[in-house]
Amino acid sequence: MRAILRFLGFLAVAGGFVALVIDVTRYLANNAWAPATLRGALDAIVTDGGARLAASISGIAGAPAGAAVATALTAPASITGLAGGFIVMFLFRSRDQDGASRF
Repeated sequence: MRAILRFLGFLAVAGGFVALVIDVTRYLANNAWAPATLRGALDAIVTDGGARLAASISGIAGAPAGAAVATALTAPASITGLAGGFIVMFLFRSRDQDGASRF
């Protein structure tokens, strides 16, 4: 299970890096910083993915949770992917044989 979660963290880091390269390329072409948001990334994968996610969270956990998710979806996809991937990879890192952390 740990290997699967570490692999998903690695994919998130790779996706965040790709999104960062795309954002920098867009910045160099347009001379204005406009990073892709999580909502935009979800909308590219699934039609109205960001709106559907916010509505489903709002239906399950209530309006404040839906508003929090809608606010979180405005975060840059590159920074979120990089940070989230590194956090998942750090949390599910391999341990020594005696169970103690290497750090």
